[in-house]
Amino acid sequence: MEEARVGFWLAQVDRSVAGADQGSDAGSPRGPEGRHAMSVLIFFFADLTVPAAISLALCGWASCASVLYLTYDAAPSDFDPRPAVRRVVWDVTRSEALYPLLRDWDNAPHDARELAAAVVLDARLTARHAALTAAALAALLLPATEGATR
Repeated sequence: MEEARVGFWLAQVDRSVAGADQGSDAGSPRGPEGRHAMSVLIFFFADLTVPAAISLALCGWASCASVLYLTYDAAPSDFDPRPAVRRVVWDVTRSEALYPLLRDWDNAPHDARELAAAVVLDARLTARHAALTAAALAALLLPATEGATR
């Protein structure tokens, strides 16, 4: 039933647009199927109930008003990030929390070499284990040869 109502409204819009656009097609906002842009709006708002319309209006008003209320008495200096950045940089460079970070940064090349050696060793052991496992599976699964001794 609802699809028929939406289809009826789309047909009405297409008919009215076709009658209005017979003289000139220049500047007509048509989509890829040749429908007028208004048909999309009617399709969107066709089943809109009163509570849904009120909710949609309140959401639109709130999203626009929030920006207005945040900026209506703001001075241009409120949007300047330099003082806040200056305070953060000053606090970080003067705090004791920076020294362990610098110490770790100094030890990073040594730690990276240890990590690389551990990764290489682990890769070698993994390859060795995979080769031994493949040989054991081949010995178990391949048929025995006639001249082999057990």
